[in-house]
Amino acid sequence: MPDPDLNRRTASFIVLVLTIWAPVLWAAQEEPRIFSAQEWIEPPLPGYDHRGLPDPFASIIPQTEKPVEAVSPSQLKPLTPLEQVELSRIRLVGILWNPDLPQQAAAMVEIPDGTAFLLHEGTRIGMNRGEVVKILPDRVVVLEHIYGDPGQGGAVRRILNLREEENE
Repeated sequence: MPDPDLNRRTASFIVLVLTIWAPVLWAAQEEPRIFSAQEWIEPPLPGYDHRGLPDPFASIIPQTEKPVEAVSPSQLKPLTPLEQVELSRIRLVGILWNPDLPQQAAAMVEIPDGTAFLLHEGTRIGMNRGEVVKILPDRVVVLEHIYGDPGQGGAVRRILNLREEENE
């Protein structure tokens, strides 16, 4: 006589195998898709709609700082000794002036350590990014850019006067 317990186990095993393998076997019976040569060379791109989704590259840290002002490349170059001294400490020593060619005028200045420099129009001078705008027979006009709180500061005109040597 056959063992009824063996028959039950065999039937359970068959049901389990059919439950797992039946979808696989039915899927294998579908017709295989034939790709054209163009699809092999340039496969279609998957669809993706980014509208309504957050930007994955956006910072998760909230921006609370003020934006940094853009710095021009001319501001990044090293400062000359003439640009490292306060304008009030620079002494005008002499002016080379030709009335026929005032645009070629030059001025000589001296910084506190005794070093002398020759200035022309456009020369950078002083700690506040000053620039020589005009050389006259008795003075040099410098335009300084003063920065402070937003809305404060701007361009300020300073004059270096040619003085007679004072008796010390």
